[in-house]
Amino acid sequence: MDKSLYNASGCKDRTAHDAICAADRTRTLVYRASRTKKDEEAELFVKMVKRLARGFGFKLCDRIKFEDVETGKKYV
Repeated sequence: MDKSLYNASGCKDRTAHDAICAADRTRTLVYRASRTKKDEEAELFVKMVKRLARGFGFKLCDRIKFEDVETGKKYV
């Protein structure tokens, strides 16, 4: 997922993402309808990691990157 999917507070803003991608055709547009179950699981995983870090008193300072073992799809 690219940076334009998130707003300044770090929350997903798909409306803005769609608008930015429509204006800038060099970006790849990921439509909500094309999201798979694995994409939803990846999003949940990232949220869980962030909450876990906060629970232990840590702050994530960089992007979380991981890869689906089955498909090889990379999430950044």
